[in-house]
Amino acid sequence: MKKVKINPTKATVVALIIYCFVLTWVIMFKCNLLTSDMRFGYRSITFVPFRQFDRIGYLADYLLNIVVYIPMGIYVCTFLKNKSFALKIAVVAISSILFEVVQYIIAFGSSDISDVISNTLGGIIGVLLHSKIKDKPVFHWFNCCMVTVGLPLVIFAIIQTISVFNIYVS
Repeated sequence: MKKVKINPTKATVVALIIYCFVLTWVIMFKCNLLTSDMRFGYRSITFVPFRQFDRIGYLADYLLNIVVYIPMGIYVCTFLKNKSFALKIAVVAISSILFEVVQYIIAFGSSDISDVISNTLGGIIGVLLHSKIKDKPVFHWFNCCMVTVGLPLVIFAIIQTISVFNIYVS
């Protein structure tokens, strides 16, 4: 029987593509499976951070934003290995800002500075997490691949749980 070799770089790229689809679904479509639940033609922008923090459901949204962006920090570190911490965080923040700008331009939901802050915090956690796992001597590439593939799957499960919880709380 022939052994199948897995190229860690290709596996990470595939995981990144899957993660980007999940991230777009979470940010742009708010985890909705039905188009009837989506807010087409709605446009707003909020520059006051955490203005609605005390309202039911918003804490879960902020936590979801943090959790969903942790892999972004890991992916940025994986592909920008020798770049500075500041540049890695800038890439994470810019990606979050781009999502918010696109939401505003296409009038598909609310653009919120709190989302950018929460997403960036998640990315920072991802960058710090990557710094802890990157130098493990055994199965270095395996660890990185499993984290980058496994985290999106775990996050998807968390998202589904939070979505169901929000349905019952609302």
